[in-house]
Order: sequence, then C-alpha cells, then structure tokens
Amino acid sequence: MGANKMDAEVIDRDRIEVFVSSSMRDEGDFSWQQLRNELNCALLKSDIFKPFAIEFHASIEPSSSYYLNRLAQSDIVIGIIRSELRPGTSRELYHAIRLRKPLLLVKLESGTSPEIESLLRYAREMDACTYVGRPNDSGLVPYLMDQLNNVMVDLFHNRRFEIEDGGSAVFTDIAPVSIPEDVLDAFGSSVALISKKFNYHADWLERRSDNPYLFFLGEKAVNWLLYGTPFSVGAFKAGILEIMKDSGIPRDTLSLRLDALDASIEGRYSKCYELLQRACDSIESKDCWAYGNCLIDKRTVAGMLSEYGFGTQWSIQKQIDALSAPVYIPLALKFEEEVGTAVLNASREARAVNPYTTIRHDASLASVMSNISCLLFSSILCGSISSALYSRSLLANSLIDYSSIYNRPELELEGIKLLVLQGDAKGFDNRFAYKSDGLRSFLPSCAEELWHLTSLTAQAYRPSTSSVVIKECAPYFSDDTICDAWNTLNVVDDFRRCESKWIKAIDMIKMRVEEKSLVSLLCQVVDQHLYTVASDVSNVIAGMDLDKIDNGLVDQLGSSLKSNSDELLKNNFSAGVFGCVEKCCGFSILSEEQVERLSTFERGCYLDNKSPAYNTEMACIDELRRQFDSNNRSDFHSGFSIRPSSLLCRSLDDVPSESFNASLAGVLEHCLKGLPTYQGSPCSAGEAMSVLNKFVCRCVRDGKALPVGWTDLISELPDEWPEDPVFREPISMDSCAWSVRCLALKVATGLATDIEFLTFGIKFDALTAAGQRAFLEVLEQLIVCNAICDQYRGVVSAICSSVMLSEDSAVRAILLDSVAAAYRRWGSCSFSDLAFQSIHDVSSNVAFRLVRLCKQGKFDDAILEQKLLGELSNDSNWFIRWHVAND
Repeated sequence: MGANKMDAEVIDRDRIEVFVSSSMRDEGDFSWQQLRNELNCALLKSDIFKPFAIEFHASIEPSSSYYLNRLAQSDIVIGIIRSELRPGTSRELYHAIRLRKPLLLVKLESGTSPEIESLLRYAREMDACTYVGRPNDSGLVPYLMDQLNNVMVDLFHNRRFEIEDGGSAVFTDIAPVSIPEDVLDAFGSSVALISKKFNYHADWLERRSDNPYLFFLGEKAVNWLLYGTPFSVGAFKAGILEIMKDSGIPRDTLSLRLDALDASIEGRYSKCYELLQRACDSIESKDCWAYGNCLIDKRTVAGMLSEYGFGTQWSIQKQIDALSAPVYIPLALKFEEEVGTAVLNASREARAVNPYTTIRHDASLASVMSNISCLLFSSILCGSISSALYSRSLLANSLIDYSSIYNRPELELEGIKLLVLQGDAKGFDNRFAYKSDGLRSFLPSCAEELWHLTSLTAQAYRPSTSSVVIKECAPYFSDDTICDAWNTLNVVDDFRRCESKWIKAIDMIKMRVEEKSLVSLLCQVVDQHLYTVASDVSNVIAGMDLDKIDNGLVDQLGSSLKSNSDELLKNNFSAGVFGCVEKCCGFSILSEEQVERLSTFERGCYLDNKSPAYNTEMACIDELRRQFDSNNRSDFHSGFSIRPSSLLCRSLDDVPSESFNASLAGVLEHCLKGLPTYQGSPCSAGEAMSVLNKFVCRCVRDGKALPVGWTDLISELPDEWPEDPVFREPISMDSCAWSVRCLALKVATGLATDIEFLTFGIKFDALTAAGQRAFLEVLEQLIVCNAICDQYRGVVSAICSSVMLSEDSAVRAILLDSVAAAYRRWGSCSFSDLAFQSIHDVSSNVAFRLVRLCKQGKFDDAILEQKLLGELSNDSNWFIRWHVAND
C-alpha cells in the first residue's frame, strides 16, 4: 500500500461521515447516478467530510438492513427527493428522523405525491428539520456543501459536537425524552387483544414480558376502545407515575393528566377541563411536546362543553400553532406512521393482484392492530385524551380500508360501529353516502345495535350521531326503537348545532310517529328557525299526506308557515309546498307581493298546487329553454338547482294537453337547431336531450308524426361531442351519454338500426356512469315505442341479465323500468325472473322501485304483480312493507 493511500485512510477515519439518501435508478432524463457521483467527489475533496456511497459497498448482510445500519452509524444525513419517493429512500429518511440524525432534506422540482407529503408532514411533526425546495439540480452540489459547513457551525455553537478522548467526532442526542418503547412490554399479551377480537392475530406481534403487570390496564383500555366500556386509570396511577419518571413529563403534570383522562372517560368534562388547565399551568417550559399535547386535550374537551364551544377551541388552536416544539407524543407518532405505511403498502399490493384468482395471506392487518394497541397504551401512559380517542378513529378507518383490500365487507361494518361509538357523525354519514352493497346487506341486522351504540357516544357528539344513524337505519328499527328515537329527536335544545342532520332524521321517521307530535315539532322548528336551509323543512312537509291529517293540525302548520313565510322563502323553502298546505288549510299563506317575487318556475309550482292547471309544466318548459340558452357559451357553465327534465318526462307519460305539447315542441325545436353548434358542454345540454328522447319516443309510440323538419335536424346531430368538458357533474350527461342519447334519437326516427344501439349495452361496463344511466333510460323508451324489433328480445334479455350484476344499485334500480317494459311487450319469463331476482336485492332502492312499478301496473300482468308484491311484503325494510300495503 503506498503512502498516499495510507494517508487517505488515516484522514478518512477522522472525517465526519455523511450518508446520502436518494434514488439510484434514473427517472426519465434525470440521472441520479451522475448527481450522486458529483456529490461524492465534492465530499471526498473536503477536509471535514467523507461520504458513505451505497453504490461503492458490498456486504453479505441484506441490503435494507445494511444501509439502515450504516445510516445509524453516520453523523449527518443528506436526503434528496424528486417527484416520487421510492421505498428504499423512504425507509432511510424515516429512520433518520426517528434517530434524530442531523438531516439536510432537499425537494427537487414541483411534482409531489402522497408519500412525499406524508414524509414532509412527519418531519414537521417530529420537528426533525426544515426542508428546502429547488426547481432543479443546477448548483445543488455547491449548495449542499455550504449547508454542511453551516451545520457544523450550528453544532459547535449549540455545544452538540464533542471530541471524546481525542477520537472521532460524535453527536450527542438531546432529543426530548419520551416513553421508552420497552415500557410497553409490561402490557404483555393485552397488545394482541384487538387483533384477536377480529381474528387477525399473529403471535410474533405480541409483547413478551416476564412481569406483564399492566395487562389488566391494557385489557380495560381495549374494552373501552372497542365497546365504550368505562374504566378507571386510578388503580394503576402509582405504577404509571413510577415507570414514566424519565418520560420528560413532570410528575405533577402527569398526575393531573391521568386524573383528567379518568374524568373524560366518565363523561365529567367540566372537571376534566379544570384538571387540564391545572396541568398546563404546572409545566414550567412551554416549549416542549408535553405542554403542546396538553393543549390539544384542552381543545378537544372544550368542544365537548357547551359553555366553551368553537371560540375557545379556536383560541387554544392559535396557542398550539404558535409553539415551536412538536405537540404530539413522539412514540405515538411512530405507531401512527407505521399504521399509515402498512395500510398504504397493503393497498398497493392489493391493486397489483387479481382479486378473483389470488387469496391474500399476510399479517398486515394484524400488524396494524398491534400498532394501534401500542398507540392507545402509550396515550394512556401519557394521560393523553385526544390521542386515546384518535386510536379508536384510526382503528375504525383502518378496518374500513382493509375491508376493500381484503374484500371483507364485515370489516367495514365493524369500522362503522366504532365511528358511531366515537361520535364521528361526518365519518358515518360519508360511509353511507357511498355505501357498498356489502354494507347494505348488513344494515337490517345491525340497525338496532348501531342505535344502542349512540347511547355510549359522548354527550356532545350524541345528537349529530343519533341523527345520522336514524336517517340510515330507521326503516329497520322496531316500533320500540322508533319510539325511543322519536323521544330523542323531541329534545330540541340538543340539536341546535346539527339542525340539518336532525331534520333529515325527522323526515325518515315521520310516517311512524303520531301526527300531533310531528306537527307540533315542525311548528317549533319553523317558529324558532331551527334549520340551516329551509328546503330541509319543506322536504319533510312535502312527503306528508296532508289530506289524511286532522284539519286542526293542518291549520296549525299553515299558521306557523304564514307567520314565518318571509324567512322561509329567504332560506329556500319550496313555494310548491306552500301551495300544497294552502290548498288543505283553506287560507292564503303567501301574500300577492310574495308570489310576484317568486321565480317563474317557483310561481308555477305554487299556483299549480293551489289549483292544478299545468302551471308547473309550463314553468318547466320555460326553465328548460332558459337553462339551455344560458349555457350556450364556451367560457361559461352554470349549474342549476332545478332539473325540469324529470317533471316534463313524467308529464309525457300521462296524456298532456295540446297546448303543453305545442309549447314543449317549440322549445325542443329551438334546442335541436342549436345543438349542432352548441358552445356549452354536454352537461349543459343534458336536460334538453333527456326531454327530447322522451318526446320523440312518445310520438313514435303513439303513431304521431314528428314536427316538420325534425328528422333532418336529428340527422345533423354529431354522433360524438366535439370535446369532453373539464367540468362534469357526477350524474349529469357527458360525451359518452351524448353518444348514447344521440344514437337513440336516430334509432327512433329510423336513421340508425336498433342493433347499433344495443351494442352500447353489450359493452355496458365500458360506458361512463352517465352513459350507463342514459342507456338504460332510453332503452326502456325504445322498447315501449317498438323501435327495437322482436328478433332482438334475446339480446335485450342478455343485456338486462348482465346489468343486473352491476355494483351500482342506482343502475340496477333504473334497469327495472326496462325489465317491466320488456315483459309488458314480449311476456318472456326471462324478464319476470329478473323481477323476482330483484326482490332479494341488498339495496332497498331496487326493491322500492319494483314496488312502484307493480303498483303502477307497469308489468301489465296483475297476477305477476301480486306475486311480486306478496314477496315484497316480507321485506325487512318497514317503508317497503308500508308501501306494499298502503299505496
């Protein structure tokens, strides 16, 4: 070995090792290897630093553990990320943050990802470092060398750099003291209780201890987490104070926090808030995580006390934001991050496999549950109320995530039960806004249990949670539960912060309660203005059969509406409902001036309900043209709360007057002429196209000629919309629905063949959601007007059978119109079989649509309809049974 080489080795041992963490595989035109080489060369040329370059080392140790071990031995870490965070880099950077290594973090370019955002958030919450963004790698290496020199200066100034015995440079770790992870070993096998409850246990995840003296505390805490069973930390307080003596939380502070935790579990929130205030005052240093964490608990508990409310919460939040130190329990953050990583990785793996041919066997969910147990236990040891509550939310959402990853709907149900127990009304409502068929299938059997869980919800959250549970579960409640729910809803003062949810719950059970009590409550709602938007109230009244209610009660309701009419109109109360109540009570509710101020459409609805004269239909025709013309601009799209197509299509099913037909034809001709050069989006033309399809098919069905020139106008319609819009409403028409509706018009007028249209049904799954709904709507119309010939009834049957398997219950419900029309025309048993199949559909919407079709005689077979209704009379949904018996 030459002298120069020997000198280099001596110098190398005395240098400060810098671990460079970045991707190694190039991204497009960007060369990571070139950047790493430049940085390594610059570090080698310095007098202070030496690089650890992964690419220059070989080891018999597995690569991931070797790199992480070398990172732990290094003195400084440089992290460089670009538009994606690759797994190896992610593990290294998270490891560096957990070890509190001096970290220089650089983000190149503007692109980002959820993984990058999560890393940066973790760095902020752990107060590990700041990070810098740069537009590209130009000048990056000199910049990093300057920053490394600055780091050295900072470390010297802060006395964090020492020379021990004249040897190598080391960095002392002065990170805030937290709970040693091995303290959790004292909980023993109670760490596994959650995973055992859900049958996802893995032995290797259990904590092993010769003396698991906290097992019973863990057991009680898990029962509280899963079932809301109260427990006391008091019996374990002395032991907790002893094992937490080196946690960084002052003993007096921790004692007060443990007392506050007990008070919160027992629902004594005023006492809890007082104890938390004393705990905050007992902390001398306001620049530590223990103080910030205590403030978070104060904010949480303030939200549970009516005397404090949002203003106090906001004031405390500003104090939290002003803190320079992190406010989360460091060990708890570790477990939370591991849960998030596990869910993300499991989700990625699930997307990469075929769900129909692959059986998943892994310990991912078991690991998640173990980490949530540790998060809960570490929260209790610190007396953290918010973090303990968060454990339940985290478990609930993890179960919901894994229900789709593992294709196990029952996990989603278990997660939803925890949301109710937690009082997370918004989370519960969101799950049922987009509920899966699997979730619906559980609802009849668990409705009573969900209602029982609302009694265990914290009092502050109970009104909103009770409301959303009633809204979803009322059709499956027993009579005794309905009585209990109605008594709950009558405690008006409890619902003053969740009026909209409350009124929607009233709407769901109004048919099962005593009329006098219902009217009394509605008058109280109106008189005291207990609503966010008055349309919620008008929806309740619109669904009441006022003709069957005692005249005195109707007059009472009318008087209340009259006294508050200005306020109600200002808040979007339906003018049509005013007209309905007026017709029944016999006196005017709205003044002439109020009626004059109504929009044309609202005035039509009001007058029509007072004295039917097609005012509403004529107003809808005017509204249809107004919307069409308003949106005929390339730079503008206006959404409208009124959808005139629905009422106009229903009117066309009846026997409309000649004046109605003439007026509607005039507006539709105006739209037809404008469509080829229409500047708006297909969404904007959706209402006109819906009515146009119905009008044309009705003319063909009745053997009436289309207005002069319409066939030529229809032939000029483009088969495809020139440009797909950026703005799109989920249920509105898009370019796919345009193609479907346009072809249907051409089939009805003989400009295209029926098999061309049925091709859309054969490739139904490839259509957009709007396209699927449009296809089913016009399929029924084309069957009714005989535009589809008899020889293709088998094709129609096959399409209907395939669509009946759709995961979208709204699609299955719309399909029944076509099934009824096809049976009425062809009488084939294949269509009646589909009707019987839909009786057992997990969605009540499908069964309810079948009830309406049978009651309206849409199958044109009284025997079949009675058989179907007989089966539906045994449905678990009370409203379906009621409509079978009473409509």
